Amino acid sequence: MNSVYLNAIGIVAPGIDNWPACRDVLTEKIKHQPLPIPKFSPQALPVNERRRSTATIRLALQAATEAINNSSVAAENIATVFATSNGDLEISSRICNALTMPERPVSPTDFHNSVHNAASGYWSIGSHCHLPSSSLSAGDASFSAGLLETITQVLNESQPVMLVAYDQPPPDIFANDKTVTAPFSVALVITPQQTDNSRAKLKVQATDHKEAPGLSIESLEVIRRGNPAGQALLLLDLAARQSIAHCQLPYHNGSSLLVDYLPC
Repeated sequence: MNSVYLNAIGIVAPGIDNWPACRDVLTEKIKHQPLPIPKFSPQALPVNERRRSTATIRLALQAATEAINNSSVAAENIATVFATSNGDLEISSRICNALTMPERPVSPTDFHNSVHNAASGYWSIGSHCHLPSSSLSAGDASFSAGLLETITQVLNESQPVMLVAYDQPPPDIFANDKTVTAPFSVALVITPQQTDNSRAKLKVQATDHKEAPGLSIESLEVIRRGNPAGQALLLLDLAARQSIAHCQLPYHNGSSLLVDYLPC
């Protein structure tokens, strides 16, 4: 696969509100404290849409907003890929509960937010962007699948694309051995050409090699293993150190994506 360029990063995780904080944690300038994430309010949305947005949507939009604000691309001029393994299970839970009640009182707002591309729709409203947006899910490989889709679009369309990967812990009723245990959202702005804002050249290829060792910081490794979107931390670790290196991102059936990172 041909090379693309990493232009900007946004992130939300327990104890990490933005990319500078994440960079300082990954380089061990500060000790990570996995505190609960704050309640976000997407100011770009009109008041009514802001009120209707869910915690999962706000989680996705917070990372997307940081990335686009620090990129060289205007929000209205960038296509998007939204990747989530579970979608908004809080909404699914509320709708299922409503269907068990007399008269089945499903909230119109919950029904409106139940589609898989809800976060994408709210982003389009807030950013006034009319360019294509894709929403996908690939289970535990959702971040890798989203990255592949993003890079494919960048190369095929020769235009910038923003990847937003996110997942939120579900209600207890959905708990199983693959339950998301920590909220996490990451956004990457990827461009086809190098710009003054480019952080690195990326080259991605599939490999049959097994997954490489995880992060050395235990609290971040817990997040990475507890959220499919958190696999992005392996790539962000390279971005924080800004050195020529590579990482392996877990994909399907024991395969991986090998990402070469070359700082600009």
